[in-house]
Amino acid sequence: MESASTSPAPKKQKTGENASSPLPLPPPALSTSHSTSVSTSPLSSLPPSRSAPSPPPLHVLPSFTPPQTLLPEHVPAPLCFAMVQNKLGTDAIGNDNIDDLSLMRLVALKNIFSRQLPKMPREYIARLVMDPKHRSLALMSVKDSKDSKDSAANPPVLLTKIPDVTGQTTAPPGSTIIGGICYRSYPEQRFAEIAFCAISANQQVRGFGSVLMNLCKMQGAKEGIEYFITYADNYAVGYFKKLGFSKVISMPRGRYYGLIKDYDGGTMMECHLQSNIPYTSIKAMLKVQQDFVYEKVCETALSHKTYQWDGEEDPESNTRVKEQRYLQIPGIKEAGWTVADLATSKPISQKPQNVKTALLQIIRKIKDQAWSWPYVCAVDRNDAPGYYDVIKNPIDLQTMEQRVRKGTHYHSKTALKNDILLMTQNCKTFNPYDPQGENPYWDTAVALEQFLVRNEFLFMDAA
Repeated sequence: MESASTSPAPKKQKTGENASSPLPLPPPALSTSHSTSVSTSPLSSLPPSRSAPSPPPLHVLPSFTPPQTLLPEHVPAPLCFAMVQNKLGTDAIGNDNIDDLSLMRLVALKNIFSRQLPKMPREYIARLVMDPKHRSLALMSVKDSKDSKDSAANPPVLLTKIPDVTGQTTAPPGSTIIGGICYRSYPEQRFAEIAFCAISANQQVRGFGSVLMNLCKMQGAKEGIEYFITYADNYAVGYFKKLGFSKVISMPRGRYYGLIKDYDGGTMMECHLQSNIPYTSIKAMLKVQQDFVYEKVCETALSHKTYQWDGEEDPESNTRVKEQRYLQIPGIKEAGWTVADLATSKPISQKPQNVKTALLQIIRKIKDQAWSWPYVCAVDRNDAPGYYDVIKNPIDLQTMEQRVRKGTHYHSKTALKNDILLMTQNCKTFNPYDPQGENPYWDTAVALEQFLVRNEFLFMDAA
């Protein structure tokens, strides 16, 4: 779910006269690259006669150049980004420090947070968004040039640079804010607290939430932030977990105690930032590393090679003779097998997998997806009037899980898959396709169907 309520309900702010003031940390050490950084290892301080032996040479990874675009390939709409912040007071000549464009962006972000986080008081959202100590990273959708008359002369623009807080990004005309992240940084403690994170309802399930958070991490690392901390409600824990946040707080408590707010019903989560990681190009970076490791493995391993065996199995009962014949099969010796290994090895058990456990795992895997929120429980009649007049066979993940636990309804994975397909068909029937892209429910149904195609192996019944 890309609308993440990072603040379930404000409880109290741990600030005031009784709050302990954390001591400022020393400034982080600066290094231009890994090759010029100063080693702080105790071994580096030993005299020459007792110095540690030089480590073995390491394989050098191939050079990686982040792509020019910050968006996934499947996202068609061009985007641009801007940092906005309210600045109170006037300058030396009496003009307001905040311009009209920044103020309009802050108001638009406030409206998005209010709509997507209905449990949060609107006054509280407005106070934090307009607070000069809080910064907001705004995600804007650029107007498609196909609608303009001179589309050939003005192609779509994608602004990939992250501006400083002091400078504003000039967005093309017609751009509208579709989401954002509001956070407050504590430079002396080198951490920041995320207050709100949300994407407009008609722009969800398109990968914009991941792009926004990764861009916020890049901006945080640029500002010297080491940790992002947030309070996530039950619906947002999965979103933050997929983007590198953890429930285990590794930052020393003295750095944030007395500074961040406490919330009822929220789960405190943390993300440790690394300044040398290109968060906006993680997939491409991991692909380069994966290809490099696979190439090195193939240089020594033979598992990627196939062999043709034209012989027949020895019918004699002497196992030693059989094992010797097995070793003659091309590839067995090369894989490291010996007669002793073959003698002690046991055949693979052909016991069928427990159907009940497998079905529960499939349902749990679907619930973990960001787009599964419409299918978690039955549709409320008050939220969707007339739903049960149109849908004659309603089904949801909670009902499926209850049927699985009873053990009398599903006797195969295929039966569960049929109910999942029925669930997507019900969603599309009650929420028809909108050419304007204003129907997020249709998008979730398409995402669920694509999930079934990609994970077809999960529904293969044991023979």
